[in-house]
Amino acid sequence: MSEKATAVPISDFTSQFRTQDLRDWLAAAEELGQLKHVKGAHWDKELGAITEINNRRRGPCLLFDEIGDYPSGYRLVTGTTGSPARLGGMLGFSTDLSSSELVQALRGKPSEWESLAGDFPPEYVQSGPILENIKSGKDINLLEFPVPKWHEKDGGRYIGTGSAVGTKDWESEWINLGAYRMMVHDEKSCGLNMVAGKHGRQQIDRYFKEGKPFPVVASLGHHPLLFLFAGLEVAYGLSEYNYVGAILGERYQVVKGEVTGLPIPAHSELVLEGWCHPGDQKMEGPLGEFHGYYSGSEKAAPVLQVERVYHRNDPIILGTPPGRPPHDYSYGKTVMRSTMLHETLE
Repeated sequence: MSEKATAVPISDFTSQFRTQDLRDWLAAAEELGQLKHVKGAHWDKELGAITEINNRRRGPCLLFDEIGDYPSGYRLVTGTTGSPARLGGMLGFSTDLSSSELVQALRGKPSEWESLAGDFPPEYVQSGPILENIKSGKDINLLEFPVPKWHEKDGGRYIGTGSAVGTKDWESEWINLGAYRMMVHDEKSCGLNMVAGKHGRQQIDRYFKEGKPFPVVASLGHHPLLFLFAGLEVAYGLSEYNYVGAILGERYQVVKGEVTGLPIPAHSELVLEGWCHPGDQKMEGPLGEFHGYYSGSEKAAPVLQVERVYHRNDPIILGTPPGRPPHDYSYGKTVMRSTMLHETLE
């Protein structure tokens, strides 16, 4: 590995990649030649097939618009973490590193970010782009948005793949963010598949043990850093908001949810807020997964009953359908875990 790969100090990093807004991040990606616009693809398997082919070619991230059956402006992006330039830029490094150089540059950074995280709690603000549209009751329709069916034999349409699902600890103020798949059941509900061992699963099990509904806010379009670290093993009790704030060098801005009081990223594109109730489960899956196979048969998963939908004008869903590597779903995790493995071995 190259010994020349060095991190740009966070305080000196001025690229648009250092932002809390997905649209600013996409503008930076386009400036680097790392974004391609795709028009006219259909939500039913075409988005998934194009994304799969693009990832195998290690192509740019794709911003889909004019999606079949949907009006122009309701968009979806895939491939955000699928190259060393895009991943390195959002982490505060040079955008011209190779994958091995990026791993080398990251050495020591995860522990540094974790040690700084306590200085960057989320910052509650009174307004943000996510509040441009707020819907409740009869106005809620999850299929108002171009929710893809990613693979031929998927159990349904998945609104949550690049998600950052916010949940709260039963005994403390700890807010966890997790990346969980979310299959739409109907206009006002979707599955919330949290596998055993995940922090969100531990939290929901405790609420259900107490016989209480579980509060949830699910961000479905946001800065890719939120998704990246929602899907990694941040220390128990540490909020991913703090961790990402330490990377960016600024507190992550959030607004208070109307229904649950949980924090919502102020610059998110689309957020669902509601409750999972004890005993309320529906069959969910399968979904084509990272190993190149479908994830077993249908199985029961908690249902999120949506009471609020927040979205920006012309919202953008962040899609990261699991697929056999090379894939943006696996690339970011591969780089981060390679770094952690080096540190552990030493």
